[in-house]
Amino acid sequence: MENLKRKIVSDEGFINSIRDLGLTTINAINELVDNSFDANAENVWITIGRNNGSLFLIIEDDGDGIPKNELQNVLSFGGRLSFRNNTTGKFGWGLSSSACCQSPRTEVYSKVQEEDNFYFNYIDLKELKSKKGFLPETSYKNPFDTYHLNLCKDAVSGTIVILTVLDRPDFKKEDVLVSKVHHDISIVHRRLLANGKKISINGSEIKFKDPLMLMDGFDGIDETGKGEDYADIKPIIFKNIKDHNGNPAKVEIKVSKLPVKTIKNKKLQEKFDIGVRDQGFYLMRNNRQIAGGLTFYLYARHPSYNYFRSEISFPPSLDKIFGIQTNKSRFALDDDLRQKLEEKLSKVLTQIVKDIKDESDTIDVENNKGSEIERPISEEIAEKAAKRLKPSGYRPSKEKDVKDRIDLEKEKNDLITKISTKSELSKNEKEKLIRKIEIAFQSDRTFKRVIDVIGTGEFYDIKHKGNRIEVIINQAHGFYKKIYEKATQDPNLQLHLDLFLYTLATAEDIYFDNQDVRDFYKSQKREWSTIMSTFLDESDKEIEN
Repeated sequence: MENLKRKIVSDEGFINSIRDLGLTTINAINELVDNSFDANAENVWITIGRNNGSLFLIIEDDGDGIPKNELQNVLSFGGRLSFRNNTTGKFGWGLSSSACCQSPRTEVYSKVQEEDNFYFNYIDLKELKSKKGFLPETSYKNPFDTYHLNLCKDAVSGTIVILTVLDRPDFKKEDVLVSKVHHDISIVHRRLLANGKKISINGSEIKFKDPLMLMDGFDGIDETGKGEDYADIKPIIFKNIKDHNGNPAKVEIKVSKLPVKTIKNKKLQEKFDIGVRDQGFYLMRNNRQIAGGLTFYLYARHPSYNYFRSEISFPPSLDKIFGIQTNKSRFALDDDLRQKLEEKLSKVLTQIVKDIKDESDTIDVENNKGSEIERPISEEIAEKAAKRLKPSGYRPSKEKDVKDRIDLEKEKNDLITKISTKSELSKNEKEKLIRKIEIAFQSDRTFKRVIDVIGTGEFYDIKHKGNRIEVIINQAHGFYKKIYEKATQDPNLQLHLDLFLYTLATAEDIYFDNQDVRDFYKSQKREWSTIMSTFLDESDKEIEN
């Protein structure tokens, strides 16, 4: 039988597959910025623009440059500069994968100190397919003849990477893409920026942002005050694994309690990304953030953790322990490491969430000045209307019914006590409010709006408590963040959204004694919520594009 020689990859098949590796535009930019700083750059310039209607991307730096005999190598998959140590790069896929995932043609110009001219090479996917995957020979070419650049023409050294057509941009609108990149870079590369490195995008210098609000020099601290360096946690040390200095590699842990009072009082939650999506852990590899807003399965997302953030830092020698993949933003923690993190952090998490809740509740009481005893008008409207509808189908057990009635009676008495002790209310005002409370608790069917996180993921759910239907709006679903939260600024819109939810809840309540109907609502709420998430995600793309 003939012994056929084969390449380990199929030329065209490999190139087509590489295009679908999943690197986003922002991923690609971060990879290219990593390369620049690995080359000892002090300045990186990012340009996003349009040429003949298509977006393009240029990354320039004033680093050491790439020698002529290495330029072809770094364009190939797995090609690395062997003389550079302790780099952010891992597999030698950063430049090649970024180029292939985002552009059909990428040009690279580079100059080293010993040379007077720029070397040139490129990745052209169409050409690679026709030439069976072989890259062109490196040549000399002046980039300034073709492009308007930030790098000085007389620069001693530097590298320019040009993705000539961004055909898979994260966002189609140039200004939106620029804004998103600006925001991401400010956080991802915060340590380097804080240490004097400079990155600009379309002429605007990027200032660093610290999600933990602990770093000196972060402008946001001027507005909010510093976070609290919450706990002194000793690092996790791996004695058998060395860092680049030959010392035992270690995982360092920093925990911050954000300045709750200032943020809440000044209503800065949106400006500083306070919410369930951005709470939690920020993973730092070799001074570069590779992921943020993580739970590591050490806790369940909940608004109580919105002011908790932690930084987990590790060197590249621990990549295997962290399961770092080709796209460095993808990882999978070793089970032993997760266990070690849990041992270090479980008590801290319990205490910090208690402290945050206590402080937050105190602020709410101070700011509300009695409004906590006022009921939303939507609840009153729903209760009046419900009297004309079919009765509730909810049939609790005797034990639960007794417990619920005791709990509701206590809640009513607590509210009445609060009203009675409000010195700013007149006697007449107190009597009216107390009467309203008593009537509400005597109704056959009452309603209460609750904002919370629902673990199952539905955009809303209902819970019975005696004669009350609690309608829980899921704070972790896009419906709350993108619709309901914004509606709170418009009382009429919020009123009608409440009544819409009470409509769904009442229809479910009427037939609650019918198991088939209950099963229907259970499955449909899950389906509605999935469909709504899909629609909202698509609407975001349309709005931003």
